[in-house]
Amino acid sequence: MLHYDPTKPTALGDAILKEATIYEKLRRHPHPNISKYHVCRVKNGRITGLCFDKYHGSLMSRVYPGSDGKRWFDATQRPLKDMQSCLEGIRSGLEHPTLSTTSSQ
Repeated sequence: MLHYDPTKPTALGDAILKEATIYEKLRRHPHPNISKYHVCRVKNGRITGLCFDKYHGSLMSRVYPGSDGKRWFDATQRPLKDMQSCLEGIRSGLEHPTLSTTSSQ
C-alpha cells in the first residue's frame, strides 16, 4: 500500500476484495501468461492472503532469459502479442454469452 487515506477507511479492504474476486474468476478461466492462482485465505472473516504458484527469479528473466532487460522487451512485439492473447482469453471466459459489440438492445 503506497498511501493510506483516513477519509476512506474501507478503501484497502475494498481493493483487496475486488482483486480476490477477479482472481477467483481468472481461476476458472486460466491463461498461461497469468500467474496460477490457487485460493484466497481468510481468517476471522478477513482476507489474509492470495495464494499463487511460487516462481523463482524475476518476471523479466523468465519471459526473456538471456536478454538485456527492458530495452529488448520494448524493442519486440512479443509483449503486445502476449497481452492481446491474454485479454482475448479472459474476455472469452468472462463475457456474457448473449452480449457482444454487435448486439442491439
